[in-house]
Amino acid sequence: MQGNVFQKGTLLIPTGGSQHLHIVMNDPLHCPVHGHVVVLLVNISTVYPERYSDQTCILAPGSHPFILNDSWIVYRQAVVSRVSGIEDGILARTIHPRLPISSPDFDRVRQGFDASQDVPIKIKRFLRTYGL
Repeated sequence: MQGNVFQKGTLLIPTGGSQHLHIVMNDPLHCPVHGHVVVLLVNISTVYPERYSDQTCILAPGSHPFILNDSWIVYRQAVVSRVSGIEDGILARTIHPRLPISSPDFDRVRQGFDASQDVPIKIKRFLRTYGL
């Protein structure tokens, strides 16, 4: 039986005073560097013309039920997170699992990690180390 934290899964997580949809980029894996079972998360944010947005990967309204406007992938805020912390947040009802992202959109988001200039070096290293 699959849990709430899995590759292509999405989670609604409080970020910066509001809820943002995050994509789980890998199935949980043990990371000796972090000493825990972890996943890579990247969040999605609405495109506002007057604000910066990385144009590497834009998701259109309707590409996921939560996405109502053109939305960008915030590669610069990608983070490796402990699965236990995510599961604790789900139990506490501060993190809310949502429907998975489609395979084509997931693939576009993943390709963006290779193309975006905003991806932190430590995230590029994580992707390379684990063959993601």
